[in-house]
Amino acid sequence: MANSVFNLSDLNGTNGFILNGIALGNGSGYSLSSAGDINNDGIDDLIIGALWADPNGNDNAGQSYVVFGSSNGFSPSFELSNLDGTNGFILNGINAYDYLGNSVSSAGDINGDGIDDLIIGASGADPNGNSGGGKSYVVFGSSNGFSTNFDLSSLDGTNGFILKGIAEDDNSGYSVSSAGDINGDGIDDLIIGAPDADPNGNSDAGQSYVVFGSSNGFSASFDLSQLNGSNGFILNGINGGDFSGRSVSSAGDINGDGIDDLIIGASGADPNGNSSVGQSYVVFGNSNGFSSNFDLSNLDGTNGFVLNGINTFDFSGISVSSAGDINNDGIDDLIIGAYSADPDGNSDAGQSYVVFGSSNGFSPSLDLSNLNGSNGFILNGINGGDFSGRSVSSAGDINGDGIDDLIIGASGADPNGNSDAGQSYVVFGSSKGFSPSLDLSNLDGSNGFILNGINGGDNSGISVSSAGDINGDGIDDLIIGAYLADPNGNFEAGQDYVVFGNRAPELDLNGADAGINFTNSFTGLAVAVVDSNLSLSDNSNNLVGATVTITNLQDGAAEFLSADTTGTNITATYNSATGVLTLFGTDTIANYQQVLGSTTYKNTASTPNMTDRIIEFIVDDGAANSNTNQVATTTLAIEPNITNSIFKLSKLNGNNGFILNGLARDDWSGRSVSSAGDINGDGIDDLIIGASRADLNGNSSAGQSYVVFGSSNGFSASFDLSTLDGTNGFILNGINASDNSGYSVSSAGDINNDGIDDLIIGASGADPNGNSRAGESYVVFGSSNGFSASFDLSSLDGNNGFILNGLARNDWSGNSVSSAGDINGDGIDDLIIGAYGADPNGKTLAGESYVVFGSSNSFSASLELSSLDGTNGFILNGINAGDHSGLSVSSAGDINDDGIDDLIIGAYGADPNGKTLAGESYVVFGSSNGFSASFDLSSLDGTNGFILNGINTRDFSGRSVSSAGDINNDGIDDLIIGAPEASPNGNSRAGESYVVFGSSNGFSASFDLSSLDGTNGFILNGIKTYDLSGYSVSSAGDINGDGIDDLIIGAIGASPNGNRSAGESYVVFGSSSGFSASFDLSSLDGTNGFILNGIKTYDLSGYSVSSAGDINGDGIDDLIIGAYGADPNGNSSAGESYVVFGNRAPELDLNGADAGINFSGVGVSVVDSDLSLSDNSNELIMATVTITNLLDGAAESLSADTTGTNITATYDYDSATGILTLSGTDTVANYQQVLGSIIYNNTLVTPNTTDRIIEFVVDDGAAHS
Repeated sequence: MANSVFNLSDLNGTNGFILNGIALGNGSGYSLSSAGDINNDGIDDLIIGALWADPNGNDNAGQSYVVFGSSNGFSPSFELSNLDGTNGFILNGINAYDYLGNSVSSAGDINGDGIDDLIIGASGADPNGNSGGGKSYVVFGSSNGFSTNFDLSSLDGTNGFILKGIAEDDNSGYSVSSAGDINGDGIDDLIIGAPDADPNGNSDAGQSYVVFGSSNGFSASFDLSQLNGSNGFILNGINGGDFSGRSVSSAGDINGDGIDDLIIGASGADPNGNSSVGQSYVVFGNSNGFSSNFDLSNLDGTNGFVLNGINTFDFSGISVSSAGDINNDGIDDLIIGAYSADPDGNSDAGQSYVVFGSSNGFSPSLDLSNLNGSNGFILNGINGGDFSGRSVSSAGDINGDGIDDLIIGASGADPNGNSDAGQSYVVFGSSKGFSPSLDLSNLDGSNGFILNGINGGDNSGISVSSAGDINGDGIDDLIIGAYLADPNGNFEAGQDYVVFGNRAPELDLNGADAGINFTNSFTGLAVAVVDSNLSLSDNSNNLVGATVTITNLQDGAAEFLSADTTGTNITATYNSATGVLTLFGTDTIANYQQVLGSTTYKNTASTPNMTDRIIEFIVDDGAANSNTNQVATTTLAIEPNITNSIFKLSKLNGNNGFILNGLARDDWSGRSVSSAGDINGDGIDDLIIGASRADLNGNSSAGQSYVVFGSSNGFSASFDLSTLDGTNGFILNGINASDNSGYSVSSAGDINNDGIDDLIIGASGADPNGNSRAGESYVVFGSSNGFSASFDLSSLDGNNGFILNGLARNDWSGNSVSSAGDINGDGIDDLIIGAYGADPNGKTLAGESYVVFGSSNSFSASLELSSLDGTNGFILNGINAGDHSGLSVSSAGDINDDGIDDLIIGAYGADPNGKTLAGESYVVFGSSNGFSASFDLSSLDGTNGFILNGINTRDFSGRSVSSAGDINNDGIDDLIIGAPEASPNGNSRAGESYVVFGSSNGFSASFDLSSLDGTNGFILNGIKTYDLSGYSVSSAGDINGDGIDDLIIGAIGASPNGNRSAGESYVVFGSSSGFSASFDLSSLDGTNGFILNGIKTYDLSGYSVSSAGDINGDGIDDLIIGAYGADPNGNSSAGESYVVFGNRAPELDLNGADAGINFSGVGVSVVDSDLSLSDNSNELIMATVTITNLLDGAAESLSADTTGTNITATYDYDSATGILTLSGTDTVANYQQVLGSIIYNNTLVTPNTTDRIIEFVVDDGAAHS
């Protein structure tokens, strides 16, 4: 299968190329790096250092070579002597023994002109007469071109500048690197190491120098001694002989605070008393500024941390680098080399250490011996004397799987028996985790690969780096230096090797849908495990193999995979013990696509294990640098016995709904969800999702919200919210850090009366008018003129929406928001905002709510909620301290049937009837007679509204409230209240919800929820202990298309399928047939509602639930469920939301033109020839035809003709009924055909003449049908 070894001698121009040094003894490749895009042509360039070159007759002055990237291809080898200004250029050292090019790097964009710059070290230069003080040269990138030779002495501040070392023999410039943007000013900075500097009198302790980037220009030269904190700063090594600054690099953003960090190696340091063990120092970036000098001994965990090497003379820190994000958790990682470490007793085999980034903080020091797989891992060199870790670097994403990879050089390795030819090792990044240690000898093509140097003594791997994307194919490349190679017979002229990245073959299992994965169900017959529109592509013409694996084989040899290889060179073999179907044989991509497209799954077990099968596909083009980790996955549900009572959210496939993936780690997307009405005026409902902890523009937890437009053109199974682009929806950005914008979201109805729906977003942590956590809410007006991809809530100006400012510190206004319907009867929608932390009438945490009236007279850019005066809205005051009134708010529809909308407010902390924290809810009736500026909820008296009292202590009734639509179909709106801590049926904290029926007969001032008896409402009991059912409640619209509103309840603590706190949601169908006083949610069976199972442990599915309106434009309401704890794309707690499409039951019309059917002694059709069958699904899975009053036993029967279909017909009977069951997934047309063929027969000579009642039930497999 995949190759684990690549010989650099095989570079041929298509997979990479060789760069030959110019002259004997130049040592080209001693250092090398990506140069960014220095000529601004859109393709990355690279830079190579040759520290022993003799330009202009100056011995060892050094040279560096910039090679421009190109999408036009490269020949197998390239002579650096042929650089002519069009393909790159040469940078000549100035004076003998400057050793220019002993280090080279991209400098990022240090002058802020939008073009990358570079930096070159000349550690032997003599600035200001200080022998060996060292210099570094910054050369600015330019789109105006470069001459063949660039004279560094011509740097004048406009084309670059010189950085001068401080003291004799400091060797400043021994290491150079971009530092990223360490001071958070938006411009890249750089770092220079001087390992022989003597700070604080400590000989060879070493120093490093950070120079801040600036768009204000630079002078021609700069003395590093002038760093003063405003232009950069000095980092002092700790002890004599540490050689701090021996290596320096950006560390990316390792602590996840949004600002780049840096790392410094001190290979001679003696931590824990062990000589030359080595240390490395991470210094955190900071937008608050730096002092002019920083002693690395002061790192304390808050400003950075120390990484201690393991054993004596390991020389840990000899090389350091960012590792990109190798574990794909959204936070950058780092890598440290210790080239003299002795793993497994192999002297000087070398080790490297990957340390994972974390937003959870670091202790002041970390011993690299403590890396355990969760915080990083160790990479062990192979053989003694390999010196693995002599160089380390991120490799970018060389295999194109979306995860960063890394590269390690071992200049002393002996591949193919060539002593010191050198090796390099690419280790692929993975989101599946790493063990505490990885032996580089175990790289096998799936986890990385080995690059072998060519000739003995070349020392390939002395330097390694990502080369960016030098050939412009969209995949990162890498570069390896062999500074002692002898190209063209020039002894130790040096060679360099560019290896092109290679994306793995891309297998898209689900055809036109976004993503690569596929879902299907096995119901008894062999089933395809890929879509008919499967596609396969690769940048190679041929493939060499593929495997299809049932990763969780449950029924042994009873289940198997097969594929049709007819007409190809491919051979297929299946191993029943491992569940692996292996395809092998070199053949075209088209033939592999054909064979993979024919793959089917079959299970012959009589009672198959019902666990979903996970089937993984791996396709291999034979290239070493092509990732053969999981390429695509099919999830196959095993459902031989169909049940409609449970729907797994993992089964959303684009046809029945879809998943919305949050963007980044800890965003908490789905913390709030709601229909957004039709905000873009296209006639189809839209939805909104809140991610209150999203970080944007460096503002932690500023929060974001996402509007997703509805569409009648369909949705893919999975949708990344990061892809919102203005055409499919847009992102709403919070304003300041810790605002928690998106904490609550809702449609606002049409508050400005322009005919287009608006929306409202709560940011309960915002600080309006300097009042910490007073909270803000944002109304965004709908528009038919379109939206940009991103909308900053700070730009609300009264024309596009407005800001509602909370009143006082710690009010948390905006913790809940909702449309209030039209509560004042003026024909314009109003809104309501909750502030559960407010202190009305001096009552601490009693809570307040604010109704803001809609208006067609426009709004100012901001509205102070304190200015509500009865004409523009009013304030609703909580009753008692600690009630937390306003924790939940909602329209209640028109619950008293007076033609004006009402509202409901929850106060989960209230103590009705002396029961602590039983909770209360308050219904306030709408009125066209006006409201006073302030309304005390204690004044509700039955005429203006009423109070709903919770039942038991600590039920937390009112934690959630909502309109329930008209669930009993009496023409009057109803409401629902959640009490997630209630303990029905002895199940502690299983949760309860309460439906209260609307009535035109009036309400008393106070209503005890315990008095619900089926006529005035009913109680919905949670199922299991700690389910917390009722944590969220909402109307679900009419999701089953029967003309009656339904409702949805979230239970975040439920643990479906053994997944702790994955969460469940419960849809309860509305009915005109009445309800009992109490309803156990465990009794949902598909006819009265159904259960929606969350996917993974601690997803907290059901944290928020809502109707989604009709988002797919099929005429049936849909719903949305939030799971803010979900980890989409490996991003922990990024959050997911799930849209479940409504589904009308199949419609079967039996009677055509005839009034009835008679039996006259021979078999007779029981349907008319004009029978019709329709459904909004393309396929059906089952139907039953039942003789409900069987009177002649086995003598009477039903039969059907299933010829030419996938349908199976079986007839069975007992003493009372006879049932013909049709099963098997097939088209609506085929089911119509078979149902149209049904025959009734009775073989008795004198049959009972009572009319037979024959019932037909047709099933499309949907839980909500």
